[in-house]
Amino acid sequence: MPAPPDIYAHFAGTTSRLHWREHVRARMPLPDEAESLHAIPGTPVLQITRLMSSKDRPLLMEEFIGLGEALEVFYDLPITKPSR
Repeated sequence: MPAPPDIYAHFAGTTSRLHWREHVRARMPLPDEAESLHAIPGTPVLQITRLMSSKDRPLLMEEFIGLGEALEVFYDLPITKPSR
């Protein structure tokens, strides 16, 4: 998946503030996914879906599916002040 700064650069100046949301889940693969990934029966996949939006309007969706046994996902969690 392209890095967020690359996507931000592409949309710079063309829209208002951009928002990212990622959904990560483990699940059993669909038959065609299992075949294309050469998955051993019973091996789950990790699905990562990234949605970029502006003013609650979706602009871009990316999806990645890979064998769960071969992937690791980690995130930086920025600390922000709570809004009052």
